[in-house]
Amino acid sequence: MRTPTIFAPILFAIAAFTAHAAQAQIRVGGQVIDGYGSYESRPSSPGGVLGNVGSDLPTGDWGRCVSRDKDHLQRAIRSCGRVIGERVSRTHTAAAHYSRGKMYETLGQVEQAQADFSRAIEAFSAVIESDRSEAIGYYNRAAVLVHIGEYDRALADYAAMTQLNDDDALPHMRRGFIFFRRSEYASALVEYIAAAELLPENADYLAAACAARTAAGIELNLALAACEEALRLSEGARGLFARAFLRFMQGEFESAWTDFAAAAELDADNAFALHGRGGARFALDAKLRVRLTLPVPPNSNRDTQTITSLFKITSTPVCVPDA
Repeated sequence: MRTPTIFAPILFAIAAFTAHAAQAQIRVGGQVIDGYGSYESRPSSPGGVLGNVGSDLPTGDWGRCVSRDKDHLQRAIRSCGRVIGERVSRTHTAAAHYSRGKMYETLGQVEQAQADFSRAIEAFSAVIESDRSEAIGYYNRAAVLVHIGEYDRALADYAAMTQLNDDDALPHMRRGFIFFRRSEYASALVEYIAAAELLPENADYLAAACAARTAAGIELNLALAACEEALRLSEGARGLFARAFLRFMQGEFESAWTDFAAAAELDADNAFALHGRGGARFALDAKLRVRLTLPVPPNSNRDTQTITSLFKITSTPVCVPDA
């Protein structure tokens, strides 16, 4: 199935949606991790890299380091440095390096950011070496690996999680996310189906399977069934978004517009739902011009490229919502 140019960014948006499909609290290796908690709303939590570890540190440096206050980045960077110097644990040290690296990225200091990410990976690797029976070490390291684009290594870490606990749906979702980002839609589908089979009542997992089937062009009747089941379980933005994607790819632009509009209403700040709605309207207008034998406006290709360039997606760490 060939993806219309104007809709290419929505493939990335689907990946971004599925990146948030895990529930806020996930048990891995006996610990609760905060999969997609906001740094701003939960300053005592490291937002998914460490879960509930470290909220009892004696200073305010930990909170400032992991909250990454955009208005006080230099102060937060200094706080991360002090956390690293305290050597509370390898995990705290790794998370502080990761958080500081993110801030250096924001400031455009690429070399410093890369150095911190490398140190975070080294520290998380040491955690794994100390106890290979704890899946959380693999999860944490994979989060950093995904962020820096080391997808093959991250896939291996998620596979290790599955070997430790084959009833855990989370690593399948994470692997599906990576495959989707790499345009390997059939492989993504396999992982999303595995996740949905483990948690059949999870509407977001079903929506992800629907989107992957659509992108792969495999048994679209089953894609629709997955979307409909997701919406039966929860009338949420992700299910609507995935069904809109399917309808768009099937040329049902009016129905796609309706679903995108409904998704945008549920999640008013989501640029991708708004973009999808605009793309469906664009397609509807183009279809009408063809029907009326009117010429396509001469700037339509340029406009499509402009819209596409506005929605370039960067690599997203799996457990950080603001990347």
